[in-house]
Amino acid sequence: MIYNLRMNQISLQFLDTFKIIEEKLNLLAGFSKHLNFPELVEQTAKINTIVRDCKYDLLRFSDLRNLLVHGEEILQVSPLALEKINKILNLLEKPPTVAQVFGKSVTICDYEDPLLDVLNIMRNNLFTHIPVYKKGKFYGVISEAAVASWVAGLKNRRIELAALKISDLGNYLKNRPDEIYKFTNQHESAYEVRDWFLHFTESGSRLGAVFITPTGNQDEPLLGIITAWDIPKIKEV
Repeated sequence: MIYNLRMNQISLQFLDTFKIIEEKLNLLAGFSKHLNFPELVEQTAKINTIVRDCKYDLLRFSDLRNLLVHGEEILQVSPLALEKINKILNLLEKPPTVAQVFGKSVTICDYEDPLLDVLNIMRNNLFTHIPVYKKGKFYGVISEAAVASWVAGLKNRRIELAALKISDLGNYLKNRPDEIYKFTNQHESAYEVRDWFLHFTESGSRLGAVFITPTGNQDEPLLGIITAWDIPKIKEV
C-alpha cells in the first residue's frame, strides 16, 4: 500500500500497526473470504474476548485509517491514538495470562484447623475464600457464602464456636449451586477467565473463585486465586 508522503511518522506507524492488526484478525477468524474491517471486527469479537473488549476502539481506528489513506492530508494521528492501537496489538499478540495478572501466594488451611482461627484470618486479611486441604490434598473452599449457608442451616441449634473445626462445615466446603469454584492452568488468558465470571452470573449461578495451578490440576501447588474482586486488575495490564 502506498501512503501519502506528507504523513508524519506517527501516522505512518499507526497505519503499519493497523495493517498488522487486520492480518491478525484474519488469522484469528480463519475466514477464506475477504471481509471489510468493520465486518471482520464484528465476526472476530464473537470468538475473541480481547477483540470484543476493544471493538469500539478498533472501529474508530478503522474510520481514522480510511481518512488517512484517502487523502485527508491535514489529518494527523495523535500520540495517544498510536499508543492505544499499539496496546491492542500487544494484547492480541501476547494476551496476559492469569499467572501474570493474578499470580500471588495463596493462604490455605487444613481440614482439621480450628474454625475460629480461619475465620479470624479471613476477617483480618479481607479474604473471601481460603482453599481447604485434607491430608495434603485439595478438599474444598471455606468462603463467606459457605459460612453463611452453614450458619443458616443450624437454625436454632446452639454451638460452641471455639470448639469447632473446618471439618464441621462438611459439604458446605464443596461446590454448591449457589457458589462454584474452578481450577485453571497458569497460561489461561486472563480475559477468558474474566468472562467465566460474567457467564456464570448470566446463567444464574455464582463463580466464587478460580484457582491457578501449573496445569489446572487441583492437587498441584497453587499459584494464585481469582475472585470477582480481582477482575478490575485486568484493566491495569
